Amino acid sequence: MSKIAVMMGMVGEMSLWITDDGYLGMPDHTGATRRLVRVDTLLFASIDDDYHLAFREEGGRIAHVFTSGRSSLERIRSWERASFQTLFLIMALLIFIGIILFYMIRLPVCVLRKQDARLGAVPMLVLTASVLYVLQMLLLFFGGLSIPVYELFSGFAYGVPGVFYAANLLPWAGLVLTMVLVITLIRSGRSIVAGFLPVLFVLLSFAYLASLHYWNLCGWHF
Repeated sequence: MSKIAVMMGMVGEMSLWITDDGYLGMPDHTGATRRLVRVDTLLFASIDDDYHLAFREEGGRIAHVFTSGRSSLERIRSWERASFQTLFLIMALLIFIGIILFYMIRLPVCVLRKQDARLGAVPMLVLTASVLYVLQMLLLFFGGLSIPVYELFSGFAYGVPGVFYAANLLPWAGLVLTMVLVITLIRSGRSIVAGFLPVLFVLLSFAYLASLHYWNLCGWHF
């Protein structure tokens, strides 16, 4: 739930920077810049208020920042940031929706032109996996809207709604279909040109699944 809150902007990722006058800068609780100076090894004190910030080093690099006596934040890489991950998930979902719309338009067009509207194994796998990925987000979205406010404040005292269990299992079915797609592409012996778009879909699918796993949206792992 904490990860989802970060992705939705309910809990922010903390940024640090060097101010124009050479101090270490960080946002305070109001969003204003708090300036800090080093007072000890990996320990900084604010010159604007009564605040201290400590760091933990690992392998010659800063690995954690301690914002209080009890909590710490881990340093993350650029592609792990919520802004990057959220943009990637949105772009991937738009591509999956585009695939679904393409085949939805293709079917009636083929019928009107009296052409064969049947899909081969590769297009069917691509379409089905796309439907599963989009369906998962729809279930999460509408499931989230149906949660009473008191459940959010009580920390799901009555248990997590069943729709979330179903939604978080759908990507595993998408993974199975993606693996079948890989096997189908290998056995089909397609040329590089003919197999270019399906291979791109496979790469996108694996990257999308990795992102879902990172945000605890693929299966239930805590």
